[in-house]
Amino acid sequence: MKGFELFNENANSQQNEGINFITGLIESKVIAINPTEEKLGEIIGEESAAKFNTDYGLEDNEYFNNQVRSLNFWIQPVDESVRPLLFSINIGSDIATARTGAIRVINDYNNATWSKTGVEGVTGNPKMAWFSQTGIREARVDEEFYYTFMQRWTKYDPSESIVDALKAVNADYDTLVKGNFSNLQQVVDYFNGKEMTFMIPYGIKETTNSAGDTVNRQKVINKINTVFSTPVDKEGNLNEGKVSLLYNKFQEEVDDTKERGKDYSILYYTIRPQSYVKEECIGFEQAPTTTKNKISWGKK
Repeated sequence: MKGFELFNENANSQQNEGINFITGLIESKVIAINPTEEKLGEIIGEESAAKFNTDYGLEDNEYFNNQVRSLNFWIQPVDESVRPLLFSINIGSDIATARTGAIRVINDYNNATWSKTGVEGVTGNPKMAWFSQTGIREARVDEEFYYTFMQRWTKYDPSESIVDALKAVNADYDTLVKGNFSNLQQVVDYFNGKEMTFMIPYGIKETTNSAGDTVNRQKVINKINTVFSTPVDKEGNLNEGKVSLLYNKFQEEVDDTKERGKDYSILYYTIRPQSYVKEECIGFEQAPTTTKNKISWGKK
């Protein structure tokens, strides 16, 4: 998709002209999902919005050799300490398949598992009797991620069917994958009215521009295991004790990911929220370079 960047030409400053960089697991809100160009213009300005493809049509995904639509989440920290930020997941009709050939199987409660033989490998396995067969099917690209995000953001009861709830408002995966996003913003507006938030890790990606300068990009780690429900008390206030437990959970996810031979080192990030200090970030290995501030709205 199309994107653009804004540059701050003062190369020696980490924070200038209202541009702020943050890291850590931070409470955030959804501003819009797949907004129209008019709605996007209200978020980032009409001139900037015009540079985006907002018809959300099918596009070729060369990495997976399939066609997908972008599901664009515009988010921002609750305290609005940084400008609105975009991250995307891909949705499509192709079945989610691992490199090993295993197939992702999902049901209407968003329970999911891998199976070498798809649905048959789950329904025919006595050890999988716990797995509800309500709506059992082979999952599509990022279908599980979409429902997981909606569950955690809206704090939807996992004992209830998130699929049925979203079908009732025409915002289920099947509707979206056909390109019908007309009701999705209404869902966003409804839950924003209830002040629903979620927790997600923010980080910084360093890239090099055409002039050879290193520039900072504010990003989020948008993985299925790095999006968390915001813990609140009965009055709706942030439960600081449970937030601390989330920091521990995120640290465990980081450690487990490293043990699997992967990590999030493409970004400089921290576990707890703070202003960006490269030397204090996970992934820091060398002296900081001279950088230019950049706000990235869309380019990956």
